[in-house]
Amino acid sequence: MKLFEALVLKKQSRKKLLIKAQDKEEALLKLKDMNLKVLKLHQASKNALFAPSLKDKDLALIYEQMALLLGVGLSFLDTINSLYEQNYNDKIKLFLGQIKENLSYGQNLSVCFENSTYKLHQSEIALIKMGENTGNLAFVFDKLAKMKQKNIQIQKRFKKALSYPLLVFVSAVVAFLSLILFVLPEFRRIFEDFGVSLPLMTRVLFGVYEFLNSYFILIIISLFLGIFAFLISYKKGAVFSFCVDFCLLKIPLVRGLIFYKEFSQFFLILSLLLKSKIDLIEALNLASSSLENKFLAQKCAKISSLCKQGISLNEAFKKLDLFENVVLSMLYIGMK
Repeated sequence: MKLFEALVLKKQSRKKLLIKAQDKEEALLKLKDMNLKVLKLHQASKNALFAPSLKDKDLALIYEQMALLLGVGLSFLDTINSLYEQNYNDKIKLFLGQIKENLSYGQNLSVCFENSTYKLHQSEIALIKMGENTGNLAFVFDKLAKMKQKNIQIQKRFKKALSYPLLVFVSAVVAFLSLILFVLPEFRRIFEDFGVSLPLMTRVLFGVYEFLNSYFILIIISLFLGIFAFLISYKKGAVFSFCVDFCLLKIPLVRGLIFYKEFSQFFLILSLLLKSKIDLIEALNLASSSLENKFLAQKCAKISSLCKQGISLNEAFKKLDLFENVVLSMLYIGMK
């Protein structure tokens, strides 16, 4: 979805409003549904599009405090005003300010969250919308807070598991470069003094040393440019990011860590959505959209289409060929 910035007229006063839509026509229709007179509408600037993102710990804190305040009987508007007036950091205050401003235009709560410049999962928006319909927002925000806290724990375990292999890899690279740049030149002088013929592997090492010594700065610059280009391509290119995510799943250790991280969140969100009485097909689609790995997200998106064809849930999971037998057995028991 694209982000649009609109100048609207409300009660004889001009105000700016951010709204998300597929195109300009859809944005205009949404604004007209809110009974707002549109004076100007254009796609949001880069500053609005690249607003600072909120971390999971920030969102967990916001959701938890919303659940507490709503649980004691405050209205959502009073809850937002109360949280906004507290001493929050700039990013949280900007987020709450956007929700508060969107509410003043008469937008539904889920729409207010969706139209903020901060990227939220569609599964979170769906749960908030469910809370609006049932009137149990305190329960929903409590579950969202716990979901974010669980995600933080998973990320910590993921980073802890990766820390040792990364440390070994970095140490090996540093040791190799130290050997090539500082130790090898001393041995070269000794070999030259004796005038002996060198073995092939030694000549290869000396060639690597000469190359690094001559183009060291250029290599460092190229490395940084390559990393930058990789990150931009991964973020902007759907095909490239899909291929990278697919290749990561072929690395034995990394595959297990990604599976643990992604499917812990997938099943947690799916269980919350189903407990909230959301339709199974819609719950599967929303849970699939929460997956960060593009390959796994595409694979899991097929589950809902298989269920629509009349295939049972455990058989649909089995056809993906991603899950262990214990998962499929538990799904079968759950279906029974």
